[in-house]
This record gives sequence, structure tokens and C-alpha cells, in this order.
Amino acid sequence: MASNQTDLLIQTVMNEATRLGDFLAGLDESAWSRDSACESWVIGDVVTRLAGGAAT
Repeated sequence: MASNQTDLLIQTVMNEATRLGDFLAGLDESAWSRDSACESWVIGDVVTRLAGGAAT
């Protein structure tokens, strides 16, 4: 992948991470227990999975 494509990809991922962080920061306590689009998972489960994947 060319350097400018890599830079664009990195910037896109960083922008999406910021957007996700902003969204999650706006959730109230009850939102973490609401159903997500993933069958049998609440929002907190999805976020935990995302965070676990980011740590590996």
C-alpha cells in the first residue's frame, strides 16, 4: 500500500475512533444495558468486545 493510502487509512480509523468515543461518552448509564443490533448482546457487551479486540 502506498504511503499516502496508508496515511489516509490511519486518519480514517483515528477519525472513526474519535466519533465512537464521542458517541459512547454521551450514553447515560441505562444505555449500556440496552439491546444492540447484535442478537443477545447489549451495548455494553459490544463495547467490551471492541475494547478487547483493540487491546490485542
